[in-house]
Amino acid sequence: MRWLKIRQLDNKLKSYKPLLQTERPEEGWIKAIREALGMTLDQVARKLGLQKSTVSFHEKSERNGTISLNTLEQFASILGCKFVYAFVPEEDLEDILNQRIQAYAEHEINFLSHSMLLEEQKTNHDHTEREKQLLISQLLKDKNISKIWEDFQ
Repeated sequence: MRWLKIRQLDNKLKSYKPLLQTERPEEGWIKAIREALGMTLDQVARKLGLQKSTVSFHEKSERNGTISLNTLEQFASILGCKFVYAFVPEEDLEDILNQRIQAYAEHEINFLSHSMLLEEQKTNHDHTEREKQLLISQLLKDKNISKIWEDFQ
């Protein structure tokens, strides 16, 4: 069930991938679009029922990354835009999860192999690889795999 949800979410987010190439304008989206449309601070302020200084404050807070999502939505609306908020994974979520499961399994098997070596019970590579694949298989079926996100050295 988890994998189906992950694939569905990955499919939904694929259309946003091109946005990873788009950087926010240095002056922020509000000011960039406002100026592109030829709107003054006064005009935007009137449309929002705010003071000119408040609009300027919000433009600065967007530049600084401290503006609220609600405020961005309000500005987008009066600028004739649709505000879209999303996390866009750089890789598919399925790949991120598989890589983490792989790293976790390698860590666990290496830890176990090291412990066995200290007890003079050396394991061979084939046995270690089988155990790692078995652990990966178990993790892929596990309903609660949050342990893979714990920090490990």
